[in-house]
Order: sequence, then structure tokens, then C-alpha cells
Amino acid sequence: MNEKVSLGRAQKTRDYAAQQLKLESGMLILDAGIGPGTMSQTILSGTADLTIVGLDASTRLLGTARERLGLSYGDRLHLVRGVFEALPFRDKSFPRIVSAYAFRDARNQSIAIGEFYRASSENESSRLLI
Repeated sequence: MNEKVSLGRAQKTRDYAAQQLKLESGMLILDAGIGPGTMSQTILSGTADLTIVGLDASTRLLGTARERLGLSYGDRLHLVRGVFEALPFRDKSFPRIVSAYAFRDARNQSIAIGEFYRASSENESSRLLI
């Protein structure tokens, strides 16, 4: 569906977003709204030594992400059920947060942005990529 919404540019957009994250070895990244794991796969395949926490409200989509990425990246992928408006993480947990084609599903985007800000550990310019 994201390919249709983006007029066939979804993967190119994910690739561009991954470059903009300025990822470094050892980072812990939040993929908010991991869905089937497409953005996480883009990030994990491009950087050898980082870990992704994939958040999604859907247990079905978390299962799909586990099936898709578990064998290749199992030790670098942790899946958590939750919503954007009440992130189940401590303050300043993530140096980078990404939400690819999922933020539109937030029930309250203002609260969600506040939660992303709270959970982010980096400076203003590199905190969040939606």
C-alpha cells in the first residue's frame, strides 16, 4: 500500500531517510510503527552494529516483522507492543527515532510527538525522522 501512496517511491524514501539518520555503530534505534519491518530491514541491512526496537500496536504486524527479520537480525531486533501516545520506554532512551509511513496512524499526533521527544536522547536536529 505504501508503494501506491508514494507513487512507487516508498523504498527510495526509506533509503533516503536511513541516510539522514546519520547512524553510528552501537546505536539503539526506535522504529515507531514497525509494521511488517520494511524500514527496519533497510536500516539493519545498511549498518552492522546497531539495534532496533520495533514498536507497533498490532500483534499481527509484530509477528510479520519477526518472521521477516528474525532469522537474519534476531539478536539486533526487539519487538514491543505499544502506541505512539504512551511509549513504554524511559526518558532519553533512543538517539534516533524513525516512523516510516506509520505516524499518520497516531490517534493524537500532538501527544505522540511529545512522547517521541521524551524518549529521544539526542539534540533537536537529529532526534526524529517521520
